[in-house]
Amino acid sequence: MHTTASDGEDSPRKLVLVAQERRVELISITDHDSLGALAEAALEAQSRNIGFINGVELSVVFRHRLYHNGGRDVELHLLGYRFDAQNQPLSSALEEFGAYRVWRAAEITKRVNAVLSREGKPLVSHAEFDRLKKSVEGSLGRPHLARLLITKGIVATKQEAFDKYLVSCDVPKKQLSLQAGTALIRDAGGLAVLAHPYGDDNFSLKKITEDIRQHAEIIESMKSHIDGVECYYWNHTAAQARIYVEIAKGLKMAVTAGSDHHGGLERDRLGRIDVPSEIVDDIFSRFTVAV
Repeated sequence: MHTTASDGEDSPRKLVLVAQERRVELISITDHDSLGALAEAALEAQSRNIGFINGVELSVVFRHRLYHNGGRDVELHLLGYRFDAQNQPLSSALEEFGAYRVWRAAEITKRVNAVLSREGKPLVSHAEFDRLKKSVEGSLGRPHLARLLITKGIVATKQEAFDKYLVSCDVPKKQLSLQAGTALIRDAGGLAVLAHPYGDDNFSLKKITEDIRQHAEIIESMKSHIDGVECYYWNHTAAQARIYVEIAKGLKMAVTAGSDHHGGLERDRLGRIDVPSEIVDDIFSRFTVAV
């Protein structure tokens, strides 16, 4: 799940309260490039007798022969679980990514302003950008810029902001290889899990091929760099989940589940997916340790 420490709508405490209301027994916060919500959420979860796992989500790049004949990188999301949140190399790397995100957001804003100027629309001022930067508790990104454009009345929805401005004015993210991302997580005592393999058009194996049966070969090629697969995901079908469970178990990898909850009306997914009890038991045994 994601909090205000990255691109989520809810505070760490609110997420734990909602989890309790919905009778969720085990949660993990996996903010993008940020550990900022973990301490507060862990304490709140402990006070409410909810299992809690340290988490983070990293954007990594990977190459496979099925994607442009192995000549181009595809961006995937890598989940880190059960690591030491005080690990200095991991914390330092995430701080570096966060600084780059601020620079990237400023560059995107410059490009958006150039388009707005051509359209004769009000620009995003330096003061507005500075206020936005200070208001964001964690990693500054395009969703925050979208909300600013909505506030200014330039667009009506987040999707319109992306469609009209934030896609065409994008600046590349700081690249991290799958190998390097996994090393950061494992060196901090954690486990690395491939996120939503069929769940996102832009950051999943579906971008390499929509033939889910070929995903077995791709995941096997990652075997030395991932410890598990997020088989149960909010928009994976039951049939797709079964295929990924079969792949993961065949490779002796962990099977995990996640709602990718971000909050708000559009992405409120906390507790919305069904996970078999034996999978939940396995997740508890593999991933839960004293926080």
